[in-house]
Amino acid sequence: MFTNIGSRFFYHTCLYLFSSLIGLCLMLTLSCRPSPSLVILQRADHQVANTILKKINELNAQGKYAEAIPLAKQLLEVVEKEKGPDHAGVAACLDVLGGLYTSFGDYGKAEPILKRALENHEKLEGKENPNVATSLGLLAKVYIELGDYSSALPLANRALQIREKMLGSDHFMVSTSLNTLGEIYLDLHEFEKAEPLFLRAIAIRKKHENPHGLVISLNNLSRLYYETHDYDAAEPLAVVALDLGTASLGEDHPHLAETLNVLGRIYAAAGKYEKSFDCLKRGQIIQLQSIDNMKGFTSEKQKLKYLAKMEEDLHVFLTLIANKLTQSYEAVKEGLNIVLKRKGIVLEVQKQFQRALVAGDQRALEIFQRLSETRAILSKMAFSGPGGRGFANLQGKNQ
Repeated sequence: MFTNIGSRFFYHTCLYLFSSLIGLCLMLTLSCRPSPSLVILQRADHQVANTILKKINELNAQGKYAEAIPLAKQLLEVVEKEKGPDHAGVAACLDVLGGLYTSFGDYGKAEPILKRALENHEKLEGKENPNVATSLGLLAKVYIELGDYSSALPLANRALQIREKMLGSDHFMVSTSLNTLGEIYLDLHEFEKAEPLFLRAIAIRKKHENPHGLVISLNNLSRLYYETHDYDAAEPLAVVALDLGTASLGEDHPHLAETLNVLGRIYAAAGKYEKSFDCLKRGQIIQLQSIDNMKGFTSEKQKLKYLAKMEEDLHVFLTLIANKLTQSYEAVKEGLNIVLKRKGIVLEVQKQFQRALVAGDQRALEIFQRLSETRAILSKMAFSGPGGRGFANLQGKNQ
């Protein structure tokens, strides 16, 4: 997997939600008789919501999702307090919060939030509505990351059908649905189904002149050609994606790490090990910066989850060094530096957990107690042997 835990789909969905919410809030000053389905906040709350939305948008553009989550919670509270739990504005805020949790890898929190958003949209706006498609697409993304493609596929198909019908076949959000559906088929290795979806998404995004969206679609297609071993087709796509992403996002945006990791794998497969090392190293540096941005804005448990998301990219980087660049002092040194920095982050998280124990944090104490009990059971089982039942009986019982 080369995906950055939902971030690609979420980015464009979030932009759509932000613009929709801000536009709806501004209806307060543009009309005295707005449609009751619109999000119309009182003047004071409108100003608060607008300020929060602006800040979330800034953090999202910088890839600082951990910092955006508490603001998204605050936004939800503002709208829900003003309009009640069953309101279109609340549903939109739930989409924003659920999408952030998805891009941060906390699927357990994302799923119920997005299900609630979907129910609200369907109840308030009907089953064939672009906002319904947004929730469907975000929920499909959760199931993709969980590997539950049987649940993701019908949601992604339905989102695409709604958007094509309600928005037109060339709308930008249609390309987002095409990407999501293509990712499902790509993960299932149904390449013949995935390729035309990505090609169509690229064509739409070229029309809209959206460089970030185009980078995402190019990444998907280059990954497809990489997995089908068509490296000659994959490499130029990834190079264009990298150049375009660097120009439009900057040198160290988190979304750029995916492009670098894809291109690094392509170079390695083609035997271009030095180029591969440069790309993978740069991807690791960006990911470390993302981890650093995450610290202080979420729980220790979630920090470790966030680290685990990036493990595969780290393993690819280290495997390249161990197998192809062992004679390169620079490569070995960089590999060790990355490992030590990752270990340092894990140790810092563990240290914070220990401080919580010392401070008497009840939740931390409960987790530590369960962990101690589980370790005691495992130790007893490991050292006690099969006992009087014997290995043969145990083997028969486990078959």
